[in-house]
Amino acid sequence: MRGRRALAAACLAAAPCPVLAQPFPPAPPDERRLVGPWAVEHVAEEDGGRLVRLTRKAPDYRLDYHVAFWRGNYGLILSASAARPGRVCGGEGWREPWGTAVTARAVRARLAAHLTECDSSAHEIAQALTGFERAFAVAAAWTRDAEAATRAEAEAIANYGREPPPEAAAGDPR
Repeated sequence: MRGRRALAAACLAAAPCPVLAQPFPPAPPDERRLVGPWAVEHVAEEDGGRLVRLTRKAPDYRLDYHVAFWRGNYGLILSASAARPGRVCGGEGWREPWGTAVTARAVRARLAAHLTECDSSAHEIAQALTGFERAFAVAAAWTRDAEAATRAEAEAIANYGREPPPEAAAGDPR
């Protein structure tokens, strides 16, 4: 602790002053898994965000559900869509506050409505959504991980250069 205070005092007298770096939390690893006919992904985006994606592809349709995380956003950015070859016939995006537990039932209802917009019969919708709940459970767990990682990273950025709290510095041998 004494070393940090001495550095801070020296910074008052001289410029430029080095920034006191705080460690950033490690990002979760990219993960991909097939759960029945569904592909589930939890991946880093090129711009620093994270994406949880649930996709089912078949010859005559494609279903997508995404949850996107960026530290500058104040909550979850979600989308659900259904497409037929050559056309997107149903889809939407929406936002939810941090900590919102989006349910499998709610997402299933959105995907079913989008399939209806694609002129799918009740039987086709039931077939397309086979195994959805099991796949969604994996996506929901990865969504919690992605949210926690994004919030921790945002907090680390907000605290960058600040003195660590006294309890964190207590173990500092300086």
